[in-house]
Amino acid sequence: MTRTNETRTDPPENPRAGIANFQHPARSPRNARAGESPAAEPNLLCTIAARLAASHYEVTLADISARTRRSRRATRARHVAMYLAHVAFSLNLASVGVVFGRSRRSAARACGLVEDARDDPAFDAALAGLEISARILLDYVRAEKAA
Repeated sequence: MTRTNETRTDPPENPRAGIANFQHPARSPRNARAGESPAAEPNLLCTIAARLAASHYEVTLADISARTRRSRRATRARHVAMYLAHVAFSLNLASVGVVFGRSRRSAARACGLVEDARDDPAFDAALAGLEISARILLDYVRAEKAA
């Protein structure tokens, strides 16, 4: 079977390129503030979660947003960041997956692994502290935006 000469276009840039290049669909959520971009909120929240996890696990943001696993520490940091974005900020798993360059299913698995790891009291205490920090940072960022 021979192929005909079809015009081939290059695929668009990878929509899951990572935290810095997040482009959320142009659909406005019900609870969006007037004049605020719908892409700003998930990107901001995931960036806060990623920075907290990167700081806690002493990895770089590049390690968290990398397409490969890198190391166990980086993988755990990425899973915790996804968990924080989903649980602490109530983002849906699809948005979390897009921002972190993963699928919705990968984000769900990461959240499940972190939830299972919470059986360890030390890990649970550390994660509870990260959740509180995430919420405090979100309040601070929103107050700065409002001012």
